[in-house]
Amino acid sequence: MLSTLRDKKTMHVVLWGLVVAFVATIFIAWGAGSTLQKNMVDPNVVAKVGDQKITYDDFNKVYQPQLDRLYNMVGETPSADQLANLRKHILDSLIDNAILEQTASKLGISVSDEELAAALQHEPYFADENGKFSKEKYIRVLEANKITPAEFESHERAQMLLDKTHSILSDSILYTPDELGDYKSFLDRELKADYVYMSPADYEKSVTYTESDLKDFYEEHKAQFDRPERRKVRHILLQAQGSTNPLAGDPSEKALADYREQVLSGKATFASLAEKYSQDPGSKKKGGDLGWVTKGQMVKEFEDAVFDAKKGEVTKPFKTQYGYHIAQIVDIEPEYKSTFAQVRTKVLDQYKKTKANQKLLTTASELGDKVKNKVPLPKAAEELGLKASQTAWFSKDKDIAGIKGSKPLVQELLNLYPGEWAGPFPLNNKEYFFQITEAKEGKPADKIDQSDSIAQRFMANKADAWFKDFLNQQRKNITIKTYLNS
Repeated sequence: MLSTLRDKKTMHVVLWGLVVAFVATIFIAWGAGSTLQKNMVDPNVVAKVGDQKITYDDFNKVYQPQLDRLYNMVGETPSADQLANLRKHILDSLIDNAILEQTASKLGISVSDEELAAALQHEPYFADENGKFSKEKYIRVLEANKITPAEFESHERAQMLLDKTHSILSDSILYTPDELGDYKSFLDRELKADYVYMSPADYEKSVTYTESDLKDFYEEHKAQFDRPERRKVRHILLQAQGSTNPLAGDPSEKALADYREQVLSGKATFASLAEKYSQDPGSKKKGGDLGWVTKGQMVKEFEDAVFDAKKGEVTKPFKTQYGYHIAQIVDIEPEYKSTFAQVRTKVLDQYKKTKANQKLLTTASELGDKVKNKVPLPKAAEELGLKASQTAWFSKDKDIAGIKGSKPLVQELLNLYPGEWAGPFPLNNKEYFFQITEAKEGKPADKIDQSDSIAQRFMANKADAWFKDFLNQQRKNITIKTYLNS
């Protein structure tokens, strides 16, 4: 089954704590554990977990995308502390993954080809318009992310192994009805909290600059203000059928040549033929419309055909790994090379946003450090020139008064005790920190069914806590050596 998902010719998120609100993506930790090999003779080692080695290649597959995102967000080199924090979090996650891999091996846990294939077929990112797995879309998505099927499937198998091991270990956790009742009563509490928020928009107002600053920023980020040539394209795709007579050609190629003649003669429009005949589910209902494309987005054969054609032209049939195509060039926008004078307003806007984000991140980091060191949130805020406020009493299933849309935050805050804090939480284009100041106990709980959402939440929290303890204990039992900073 697995082989049918693969074209042989082609083809838990690790984040720095204080940028969690800003960074996210589906392939964010891809490859994290897929190349961790035992008994590998390689001097390029960042850590050893027992006999298992974690190489700099393993590390950089996770670290580099996060570093790039951090650079793009703050617009300049992150501080030494920020980089050290990011490296530590990523290395810790890789060590935890190695521990789980070794645990899975000891327990005889594995992921079969059938399990992997089933998981891929249920992945919504690879589904067609009818919600069914599409091999063509699967390949297209992976190519867009510059990942081969073999690499992606290796990563998915490794991740499924970690999840399966986590699940099997967690299933052994026991609890009593009294514990569950106490937890429900705990969630039924009313709370009060001090809170602080930071807004990038407020920081933007205080950003100062010179013309020299803006020109330097423009030169450093010039690619953001230029635009490569792009083309608005429609296409019709027919899968290759093959032919027993090489001289006769593929029937799909011949059909597309006929469609092309119909368009050129005015007998039919390209869009109507695409809606009727195209086998690309992503564009079929849109008359074959692929929108604007630039070089580097499409497979080479498609790109060559499209960018060699003129505006209004319908290409002759050409072949890619997906089948045969014809394409219509609806419009062309030439490459745009900016000058500072032309884009100064955009440069200024981006410069302010970048500097404001830098200031917010720095302040959030300093605030978090102070509260970690037992400085009360209001005092920590005052020391950083921030204003602290206090909530009214709040409880589950309702927004905090005066903070619209805060109900999801309440669910997080209900897990805290007086004196504990949490943040930053992104909400309403701001970043919030909370510290619980008072709590009123909830009513004693009635009997709770195990299928109840509160019971499910309790079991998940208990499993997470147990799992952290398990990993910490394993770290004590396994010889772990790190060489990241050596």
